[in-house]
Amino acid sequence: LRGPAEARAAVRHWASLGFTSVKAYMNISPAELSAAIREAHRRGMRVTGHLCSVGYEEAARLGIDNLEHGPFGAPDGGLDPRRAAGRCGHDGPEAALGAGAVLRHIIQNVAVESPEVRHMIRTLVARGVAITSTLAVLEGGGRPDLEAIPHLRGLFPPDIWAIQLRRNAAQRPAAAFFATMLRKEMAFERAFVAAGGLLLAGADPTGTNGNAASGNTAQTANATGKPAALINPPNSGGPSATISRSSAFCALSARPLQNGPANSGIVVNGKPLSAPELS
Repeated sequence: LRGPAEARAAVRHWASLGFTSVKAYMNISPAELSAAIREAHRRGMRVTGHLCSVGYEEAARLGIDNLEHGPFGAPDGGLDPRRAAGRCGHDGPEAALGAGAVLRHIIQNVAVESPEVRHMIRTLVARGVAITSTLAVLEGGGRPDLEAIPHLRGLFPPDIWAIQLRRNAAQRPAAAFFATMLRKEMAFERAFVAAGGLLLAGADPTGTNGNAASGNTAQTANATGKPAALINPPNSGGPSATISRSSAFCALSARPLQNGPANSGIVVNGKPLSAPELS
């Protein structure tokens, strides 16, 4: 984008084709995001974002509806005091690292219990901004042994499976970093829900690891979320997930599933708490 006018034009284009939501990405400027949100809302569309150049609190004040991945996965540029204003990166020697420098700072230096994160959570909750949890792709970032996941290989054609295995092996040295990312994001999601936030459970269609394959993400989110925020304590009577990302984003309100083609939820054996692998 080259300014707010192009942001508005982009929204109008996709609206004319029948789209009901748009997604802002990491290097959008605050002015462009503001213009896109206003144009989208004027047309009854929702706006989500995988942000970095605009912090979560600033995006909330601009009126964004949803934020993807959470602050330890996206990342939330507002948590990095060294981030260059309006950009996703640092000035100086780390400029070439782009988003990587921001993400590294947040993962290594920002605590979930910090005043900055607590304030950000309060702002999101007060303004009704949802978070889409994508724990499967973050867990995949830790590069688990793909061949140790029995059902995963069947989700890929043989040539793509071979590529995933090579990528998995090449990125395994970063496993400790991604494990810290996953742990902090899980803790954040629990704190967000405990404060009254709306957490959506979804996938990351651009995820570059095998764990984000279609058909695996919902199961992984349910299982991985067990110590995080996606499921309630046993026998609490609450839902196993706040709400499905795919069926709920346009409404952004938790409601019971209804019969019909618009819903894609399925329960096998009905044991999402005690046996998420069966659900």
